[in-house]
Amino acid sequence: MKRGRMAMDGRYTGGVVVALVAALALAVRAPFFGFESWDYTGYVGPWYGHIEARGFARALGEEFSNYTPPYLYLLGAAVAVPVPQLLAVKLISVAFDLVMAAGAAGLAARFHGTRSAGAVAFAAVLFVPTVVLNSAKWGQVDAAWAGFVLLALWALLRGRPNVAVLLLGVAFAFKVQAVFVLPAFAVFTLRGMVPWRSWALFPVPYLLAIVPAWLFGRPLVDLLLIYRDQSGQYPQLTLNAPSLYAWLPDEPGLARPGLYFGATVIMLAVVALWRSRAPLTAGGVVAVATLFAILCPFVLPHMHERYFYLADVLAVVYAICFPARWYVPVLVVTASFYGYWPFLYGGEPVPMAALSLLMLAALCVTAFDLVRLGRSPRAGERPAVRTEAAPVRA
Repeated sequence: MKRGRMAMDGRYTGGVVVALVAALALAVRAPFFGFESWDYTGYVGPWYGHIEARGFARALGEEFSNYTPPYLYLLGAAVAVPVPQLLAVKLISVAFDLVMAAGAAGLAARFHGTRSAGAVAFAAVLFVPTVVLNSAKWGQVDAAWAGFVLLALWALLRGRPNVAVLLLGVAFAFKVQAVFVLPAFAVFTLRGMVPWRSWALFPVPYLLAIVPAWLFGRPLVDLLLIYRDQSGQYPQLTLNAPSLYAWLPDEPGLARPGLYFGATVIMLAVVALWRSRAPLTAGGVVAVATLFAILCPFVLPHMHERYFYLADVLAVVYAICFPARWYVPVLVVTASFYGYWPFLYGGEPVPMAALSLLMLAALCVTAFDLVRLGRSPRAGERPAVRTEAAPVRA
């Protein structure tokens, strides 16, 4: 009886802490809610206005946006709420910040075996500068796809690969950038954590998500090819992304060789981790996911500054799991933050070539940790690269 009361008190206290952290996170974001970014005035705001003017069903049956339907459904729901348009858009994004923080909390708690570690991760992720700016100032919704990726990793660590693949499919249904974690899941599949048959579930969320828009009248082919149509929108090798292309001239002829080079590097990393002896317990899964979240946008052309968003968040989880690597999120988030700067504030206070060096350093550290684990799996017992996960306790 006493133990049950203690558990109930612990859950109550944890709930109060979560509520207080969420309230503080909202307060930090509130000063940015009045800012109208170019993406809002040029894209999201007009989409909202189109849905408001045409009505939900009629608008969703028309091709007025280059986003997949899930986000447009949320905009349609927001139209029905008596909240100013700009604030409604921002609150959708902020809500996903909380979802993403919950996924980070699950990963950290799974690694350390304590709810307190999860609480630290929940709070830390909510106050990452790029996370705050992305939702509250920019009005972007990158927390949606990144949040479902973190939840997918959490489900995988709980021994639910089918749920993990479904959640990964939900992330993909929101934004194509979810593919940055597919190489990590390829490793998990080759190493036996994810059965091959589970991948039949991956397209299900996307297919279900486009059904309402199709029934409302939008052509099925258009809905299936949204990501293909997005791919040729920007010809630049890098759009403020701290990647290796910041060191190269912005020549269109380098795009195709860059794509082949990046794909080759990613495939070699997958093969190396497939053959590695690094244990894929909680720390190993976080390390592999963090590596690819940095590697993919670093070596591929046509990346935007926001495409390191998942890397920002996973780097924080990585540091919570491996405290000796506290500087990894410092490197990653600093590079991303100053990548945001030209778009949100104008100017370039730090040269993009220098920011790419910071991202490369973080990439090398995570790669080194995985190589070290592969050579000596028992190295995972040391704090810097611990990989064991204990049962969660209060």
